[in-house]
Amino acid sequence: MISDCVESGLGLCYRATPPVRVNDETCNKFFDEYPRGEYFQICHSQGAINVRNALLSYDEKLHEQITVLAIAPAAYMYADSCKEAYHYRAEAWRDPIPYIDVGGLIRSKRDTVTLNSCPGAAFHDHSFQSPTYEEAIDDHISTFLKNKR
Repeated sequence: MISDCVESGLGLCYRATPPVRVNDETCNKFFDEYPRGEYFQICHSQGAINVRNALLSYDEKLHEQITVLAIAPAAYMYADSCKEAYHYRAEAWRDPIPYIDVGGLIRSKRDTVTLNSCPGAAFHDHSFQSPTYEEAIDDHISTFLKNKR
């Protein structure tokens, strides 16, 4: 837990941590194989920090080929770093983590949706598997796949 907090802190300061490099490698392999492909990246919590930082290092021409769905993000994507970014979070009193990156929150206000926690969700409604996020995740995956057919 402590190492995750340290890694998150470094990532919030735009340091390229090992998970950022893994994300880079994965994305590079995809675009090596599918140069015109569209990449759909789903991330959660600290993963959003890593995705944000990885996107900032990508060649600008790839930005228009990447769509990001961020669930309970600990950081927010820059609008010009990807084709589209969607951020979903619960209300602050149910999950304070998506409210840490204040600058990102302000910058990404237009593509951020605050959801009411679903009945049955944990009090700290931060889990990727929370019923609060289920519909948003399903809708975005379905829409992405539908548009690719």
